[in-house]
Amino acid sequence: MNFLKTLKPLAAASWKDAWLLIAVSFTVIFFIATGFVSAVYLTYASAVILLIAVFLAVFLLWAGFIACGPSETALRYARLSLIPSFILLLLIPYNLFYPVSNSNQPGAPILIAVMGCLIFNAILRRAEHPSKRPPVSIALLVLFLLGYALLFGAIAVLRHLNFQDTSSFDVALYNQIQWNIIHGRFFQSSISGSNFVTHNSPFLILLSPMYAIFPHPGTLQVIKSIFLAASAVPFYLILKRLVSPKAIWPLLIAYLFYPFLAGQHFNAPHEICFLPPFLLFAFYFFLTRRFKTFLIFLFLCLSVKEHMAMVSMMFGLYALLLRRSRRWVLTPIVIGGLWAVFSLWLIHHFQQIYTVDPYPAWLIDNIKGRFLRPGYPIGENLLWGMETSVLKNVYALMFLYMLFAPVGIIFPLLSAIPLLGLPELLISLAASIPLFYPTWHYNIVVGCFIMVACAAVIGRIGKKPHFSLPSSKVQQLCAWFICLCVLSHSFLWQNYMHIKRDPAYLAVMKEAIALIPDEASVSAPKHLVSHVSTRDDYFLLEDDRKGDYILIDRDKTVERTVPSDAGPAHYKTIFEKNGVRVYGRIEGDLSTP
Repeated sequence: MNFLKTLKPLAAASWKDAWLLIAVSFTVIFFIATGFVSAVYLTYASAVILLIAVFLAVFLLWAGFIACGPSETALRYARLSLIPSFILLLLIPYNLFYPVSNSNQPGAPILIAVMGCLIFNAILRRAEHPSKRPPVSIALLVLFLLGYALLFGAIAVLRHLNFQDTSSFDVALYNQIQWNIIHGRFFQSSISGSNFVTHNSPFLILLSPMYAIFPHPGTLQVIKSIFLAASAVPFYLILKRLVSPKAIWPLLIAYLFYPFLAGQHFNAPHEICFLPPFLLFAFYFFLTRRFKTFLIFLFLCLSVKEHMAMVSMMFGLYALLLRRSRRWVLTPIVIGGLWAVFSLWLIHHFQQIYTVDPYPAWLIDNIKGRFLRPGYPIGENLLWGMETSVLKNVYALMFLYMLFAPVGIIFPLLSAIPLLGLPELLISLAASIPLFYPTWHYNIVVGCFIMVACAAVIGRIGKKPHFSLPSSKVQQLCAWFICLCVLSHSFLWQNYMHIKRDPAYLAVMKEAIALIPDEASVSAPKHLVSHVSTRDDYFLLEDDRKGDYILIDRDKTVERTVPSDAGPAHYKTIFEKNGVRVYGRIEGDLSTP
């Protein structure tokens, strides 16, 4: 009898359901085919078998959804429950342009899609019962954020200890700045002389008391993970204002695992990685019209990096779009303008004192060298800069796709909030090389505003019922769709969670570094400098300046007589094992015993 009851709603299925099943089946097949095309040769027979198997699996899932509920709503719920399957369509383009794609692991996104179907079905069938418990327990949220910070902070530290820093040069740069700050040499850097040569980031001094507890590059990595986790607090407060309670958890998860934010755990501790808590608190107080508190957090944002002056001005323009009072419009614009002028003066002042190193200032030099060429008219410079930028080629489309695909593309485009991150987006697009990798720090601001925009759009969609569903359920379904979509994009950063251990190499490298006195200056390859940066001076191996010691990895070479600013410097070998070498400076020539 139960089987016959199941057949009754199935018999009532329409052509819409048949086409839906075909569409879902072909989506899964197409996703599998594009993912395996380079590794597996699908014959005609195997393709037909695969198609039949997938269609049967989709049919059984759809039939199971129908069998679990009243027949009058079963078909409608079954159709809506299959929507997460179309997340796979958003992943297919990555197989065409992204170097680290999900093509080797198509099972994980398919599993996420199936889980999404089950979650959608559970939400649709759950009766609306008032609950005395809050949907988001503060205690549970705190525990979740602590676990999140601990997990990613530990991975970042372990990667550093295993010589797997994504950008060892940048780790060294910020580690030494903090080392110099706690020793009274404010913002001094071996690479540029002063951090103010390239950036106006007085905020870094606020990290120094925490760094002083345990001066080590790993300390900054842990602090960075704590800041990223803490940014979920203002995001939670924003969600409380914009969406229904049951939509908060999936959107919180989506925010924390959004590729351009989650990827920062594996990045160097750039100043901009510490920005999200201040930026989102500034938006929250902007949203709640608390002007003085908004200004406090706006000033904190400005202190992080000079280009936040443009974001400040965008707050004023956004306030104008919302038709707010003059103080909301003019104050952020004036403050941003003044901070921009002051930052330009400060950086120019320090550049007259120190030599501008091309490594930390590469993006500034990249854009300035193309858009501000001396001796050329403004219009010609602008045209040349555009022609040599990412906007000129397909990289721009790839970059924009990677920004918006994790949130379903459409959601953030239905809001004006992402305009607040437009300056950072334009900077990334103005560069001559693509800056779209999630572990790079150039898209944090626009990423934060994209996630806020999604929440705002979901809140607006949920103001009226759709598909004969209560508005709260519509918001919950949309929130889970974004959450599942974000999680299905975890392949963009999950490879960086891998800890690659080489005990023999680690033992040799630690032995070599231990021979170098803490007070001595060191020259090292770019990928090793973070491990010798907790000292007064270190230099890149490629630099003309040379330290008292030279650390060489097994794949590097160096002349024992090295030119330096002070003339030829002579070195003797004090350590050599498995290709790892350490040279120490000696007086006189190499013939001296």
